[in-house]
Amino acid sequence: MSPVALQRNSSFKTLQWQIAFQNEYQPHYPMLGHMSIIL
Repeated sequence: MSPVALQRNSSFKTLQWQIAFQNEYQPHYPMLGHMSIIL
C-alpha cells in the first residue's frame, strides 16, 4: 500500500473513531468533545 493511501486510510479511521467517540461519550461528558479533536 502506498504511503498516500495508507495516510488517507489512517485519517479515515481516525475520523470514524472521533465520530464514534463523540457519539458515545459527548452526551455524558460534553467537554470531551473538544479533546477528541486532539486525540
